[in-house]
Amino acid sequence: MNVFRLVNGGAVDRIIAFDTLPKRLTNGLHTKPMDGFPRFWHKWLIENKSTQTITVVNPETGIAEHKEQPCTYLLDYKIVNADIQKWQEITNYVRKAVDLSVRLMDKIEDMAAPFAKDCLSELSLEPEQVPVIPIPSEVKRADPVDDSVNVMAEESAIPVKKKIGRPKKVAVGV
Repeated sequence: MNVFRLVNGGAVDRIIAFDTLPKRLTNGLHTKPMDGFPRFWHKWLIENKSTQTITVVNPETGIAEHKEQPCTYLLDYKIVNADIQKWQEITNYVRKAVDLSVRLMDKIEDMAAPFAKDCLSELSLEPEQVPVIPIPSEVKRADPVDDSVNVMAEESAIPVKKKIGRPKKVAVGV
């Protein structure tokens, strides 16, 4: 599961999750550990495999150990240009890949749940309240848009002649 923390300066952070996103969409994104959050958030993220591998050096032995740390992808989707573009790529992919039975809002970021009702309130969101958008895996999914375009192109045996140049001017009678 891919869990995204959407940051908008001056507003409460929002969180949304997607079942399976391709690696190409999550490559290069910054991750943020959930430090300071209650333990049940850590447990929920670990259960849903939203973790990153970190290397910790044991000070006593000097041996490096690899640990799984719960984290979310962090996107400043309103200010940082790279994050804006990445969020657009993700939302475009989700709109194409999601099953027709799932109802999406106009803006997917509006589906994300805020951590609190305002910036002065305490954390009121439970992990079970995080909206998870189910996306079929790429192996199972057949893109219906591409198939219909190919079928329509094969069915139309009449070649379409494309007009080149400016349209002719027609004199208007006075």
